[in-house]
This record gives sequence, C-alpha cells and structure tokens, in this order.
Amino acid sequence: MRRSLILVGAAVTSAVLLTGCSADNTAASYAERIIIGIGDDITPAYPTPLNAEELAAWALEDPRVPPESDVEYDIEVLDWSGNSGDPEGALIDFRIGVHLLPRGASTIGDLGQKEGQATRCWELTIFGLHDYDSLQRREIGCPSADTPPRHPRPRTSAALPANAAELMTEALTGATEQDLPDRLRDVFPDDRHSIEIAVEDEELIAAVGSAATRSCRVGVRHADGTIEVFDGFDPESLLEGEVGCRPELYLWSLRG
Repeated sequence: MRRSLILVGAAVTSAVLLTGCSADNTAASYAERIIIGIGDDITPAYPTPLNAEELAAWALEDPRVPPESDVEYDIEVLDWSGNSGDPEGALIDFRIGVHLLPRGASTIGDLGQKEGQATRCWELTIFGLHDYDSLQRREIGCPSADTPPRHPRPRTSAALPANAAELMTEALTGATEQDLPDRLRDVFPDDRHSIEIAVEDEELIAAVGSAATRSCRVGVRHADGTIEVFDGFDPESLLEGEVGCRPELYLWSLRG
C-alpha cells in the first residue's frame, strides 16, 4: 500500500540537523526513524501471535513520521510471510523513500532546506510470544525502483466488542481454572485479544485486552459466586513496561 505523505507547515527544520550533514543523509536518517516507529507500533507489550499480512496492514495504518515540514514519504510493503507465533516469526520487507523538498530561508537563522532523497529497505521479524525481544530489524538491499509494492488487506478493528462485559460474565459463569481459557477464547475468538487468568483466595480472575487499542476488561468471580467486570483502566498502565492487561490490575489496585 503506497503511502505518500506531503507535510507542509510552519515548522522550521533544525539548523543543527542540516549542518555538517548532506540533505541526502538527512533523508536517510528520516527513513530510519520511520522504520523504528513502525517496529515499535506493531510490537506492543504482551503481543498475541498474528499472521504477517495483518502485521503489514497494521504497519501501514498510521505510521509515525518525523514532523519536519516540506517532506514527502513513501512507505511501502514489499513482501511478507509467516506468523509471529511461529518459531521463526513473521517476516515483513519494507521500502521507505524520503524526499526533502527544497525550501528557502524564511526567518533569521533559518538555513532553508536543500533538496535530498533517500530510499532504504528493511526486513522486520516479529515474534508474537515474546515480551521484551519481539522484534528484529535488519537493513536489506532495495530491489529495483520499478518493483511494485504488495497490498495487505486492511485489518478489521482490534477493539474489544461492545458487549465484552456480558461475554466475560458468560465465560466465568460455571467455569473452572482449567477450562476458563478455552471458554474465553470461544467468546473472544480474535487472536489479537490477549487472555490471562489467575486464581487468588477462591476468586477466579480473567483479563482480556486489545494492545492495539489499549482497551482491557478484567472479570472476577468472587468466592460467593458473584461476578464483576471492570474497565476504564488508565491507558498508560496498559503500555509496554507497565502492568498491561493482566489480572494484576485487579489484584494490585481494585481488590478490597
């Protein structure tokens, strides 16, 4: 899927960035910043396995690009294969082109911008069952300029369904610690939704979340058989390096 983003605004390109560095080198550095952002976006905390085509479509949905003005970006997927749940991971090849548009100085101290171009290619390998080492990035040679990109099918929404609380209550009703994971997967079949359970003091706790949308529901069947489902968690707590969508959200914060 070809992404051509022309950013034109009042921002002034940093003189430090352009000093001692050719415009082509600056364009090349922008391309690397983009692939780093893409890698971060498609490898959230506690990822669930996804096929490479879904990951490729995810990468193209809203890529982070440097905010500098007067720049064109082409972000393309060249190929994909595998599943991030496989031992060898999911592989995706990207081609990223950056074109710095020439611009004259507009204010005192502004050096303007010389025209520059760079095209760089990378292979990303994504592992869906790793918490901290879920991404490998390797720069590769780009194919000829006339090699067409591939177009992954757009992803369906990864958001939890609107009736998630009712589905969790259904799964928890009559469940055991042993069969609860299967019961939850039956009602939350999207493999982008993470599922974790815990048992503490006769309470059966389930957490179902969507890392892509930073949403989470935690259901608890208390010792007396009553069931509660909690939501509205701080999105920051669901980020990589934080608690994530896990039973600990209840055990550490909500349990009386």
